[in-house]
Amino acid sequence: MAFRRRLLCTALDSEERIAPFSTGRYLVIYDENLKEYAVQSINPVLKKKRRRNAFAWECVKLNADRILVPRGSLSFSGFLMLKRSGIEVLVSEPGEKFLEARTRRAEFKEVLYSFVAAAREWFSSAISR
Repeated sequence: MAFRRRLLCTALDSEERIAPFSTGRYLVIYDENLKEYAVQSINPVLKKKRRRNAFAWECVKLNADRILVPRGSLSFSGFLMLKRSGIEVLVSEPGEKFLEARTRRAEFKEVLYSFVAAAREWFSSAISR
């Protein structure tokens, strides 16, 4: 039987903590079998004007098997794209150390939570203007 790599994609800050995809400094692909980074690069999403789902798409292009999403960062369209690509979606709390993060499988209620969090953030910024 051939050895199959198991690759996890996520965004990290400079202290290797789980970060929102739109602001995380690094995009990393972690090989869970070898226990090492297969890819660690500056987050390409930071340079894009349209960031929605761009990070998830980068993970799909890099052939990740799993993606680790910080709580409150999972859009409906991103969730569907990842599921259709066969990528397992995991959730953790933002700010947790990457290699110590407690994860759980993402369910649709996480998408709803993310929607409410984004709406609350948008309303807060609209009121403060």
